[in-house]
Amino acid sequence: ALWEDISTSASLAMATPALHPLLPIPRRLCWVVLNNFTQLACIKGVFRLAANYSPLTVNVTLSVRKFLSVALSAAWFGNPWTNLHSAATVLIFGGVFAYSNCPKVPPAIEQKDKKSD
Repeated sequence: ALWEDISTSASLAMATPALHPLLPIPRRLCWVVLNNFTQLACIKGVFRLAANYSPLTVNVTLSVRKFLSVALSAAWFGNPWTNLHSAATVLIFGGVFAYSNCPKVPPAIEQKDKKSD
């Protein structure tokens, strides 16, 4: 069933009109390639974020990114915005606000090992 869905979708994508008369590449194939490049940029950004910041900061950042993705999708494709979306918005930005107002923890003071002779 999965392979049939994939092959059917690939056939439909290849049957779309060309991007331009001088560039005979199927339009949907171009969208797939563009989507792959945006996913690559996204995952590279996540890895850079994870390498430089705490897991909590990464989690908050990704939650905000996911919210913005859902909001953009609702606006772009005309999907309905429900009360659950509004509640999630309050929770996400409430969490971001609470996280940003947490007091900073001073770095631990390293104690040098004292060797006794």
